[in-house]
Amino acid sequence: MIAFDEKYFQGEIRDGYYVEGDKKRLWAANLEVLMEIDRICRKHNITYFLAYGTLLGAVRHNGFIPWDDDLDITMLRKDYMRFLSVVEMELAFPFVSLDPYHDETWDMPFARVVNGKYGINTETWYLERFHGYPYSAGVDIFMFDNQWDREEEYYYAASQIGRLDRIVDLLKERKKIQDGDEKGSTVKAEEWKELDEKIECALTEVERDYGMPIDREKNIRSQLLRMENGFFALCENENSEELIVWPVIGSLEYHAAGYKRAWYQESMELPFEGIMLPVPVGFHESLIRTYGINYLSPVKHSHDLDQRNSKIIQDMRSETGIFKGKLDNLERLLEGREGL
Repeated sequence: MIAFDEKYFQGEIRDGYYVEGDKKRLWAANLEVLMEIDRICRKHNITYFLAYGTLLGAVRHNGFIPWDDDLDITMLRKDYMRFLSVVEMELAFPFVSLDPYHDETWDMPFARVVNGKYGINTETWYLERFHGYPYSAGVDIFMFDNQWDREEEYYYAASQIGRLDRIVDLLKERKKIQDGDEKGSTVKAEEWKELDEKIECALTEVERDYGMPIDREKNIRSQLLRMENGFFALCENENSEELIVWPVIGSLEYHAAGYKRAWYQESMELPFEGIMLPVPVGFHESLIRTYGINYLSPVKHSHDLDQRNSKIIQDMRSETGIFKGKLDNLERLLEGREGL
C-alpha cells in the first residue's frame, strides 16, 4: 500500500485548477491499482509505459493532469499478451482484470484492471486499502502492435476491423431497441425481424470468411473483439520501424498512424505523485505525435466526475441516504479527521 501523508488529500490549486480532496483519493486508489499491475510486471519481466494523458501528466505536472481522473498505460503486443496470460492467476483480491479473454461481458478494445468490478464498497477494510475512496478505480491498458510493412495490409486489416465494428453497431442497436421495448415502447415485429436477419447474415458471412464459429449463446461482441484482436497478432514483424494502436486503425492514414519503435525500445523513470514510474525514452516525440508540438501548454477540459461523485457521497452521508449508519468511518476518512 502506498504511504500518502494525510495532507496530500487536502484540496489545493494546481496550475490554476482547484483539485478537491475526494479527487485525490480517486488518484490514490488508481495508483494502488497501478502498483498491483507493476508488481505483476516486475515478477514476470513485462515492460509497460505510462501513456496518453498519464504520460503527459508525468512530463508536464509530475503527476496527474489536475483536471484528469484516470490512468493509462501501454505495452508492446508481446508484453500485453504475456500480461493477459498471467494476470488472472496473479491478481490479488479484490483486483479484477476486465478484457475479452477473462470477462465475456467486456466490450472495449483494451484491457482494464480494477479494484472491484461493481458499484460502491463502504466496508472499512476497502476504504482503508484504497485511501477512503469507495468507488471502483482502475487502469486502462492499451497495446502497441507492429505496423504492417505494406499499406495494403494495413488498409485490409482496417477494413476487416470496420466490418466487425459494424456488426457491433447492429448489436448495440438491437440492445437499445430491446431496452426501450421492455420499458413499454412498441416495436414492430417486422423491424425486429429485419434487424435480426441483418445481424445473422453478417455473422454467417464472418464465420464463412474466417473459418471461425461464433457462439450465439455467448456474448457476441466479446467474440468479435477477440477476432479483431487476432488481426493484429498476425503481424509478427517485431522489427517494424513503427507501432500502431488498435483503436485508431482506419481513422488515420497509413503514414500517420504509427509511433516510432525506437521511442519505446527502452524506458526511463519520471516522478508521478511522488512515485517513480516508467515512461518511454522517446516520450518527447511520442507526446508530440499524440498532442502536437505545444503539448507543454495546458488545455483545460471539463469533467463531470467530481460533481457526480460529490453528489453521491453527499447522498450517502445524508439522513435519508441508502447507506445511512454504515459510513461513520468513511466520513472521517474523507474529511481527513483520522489517519489511514
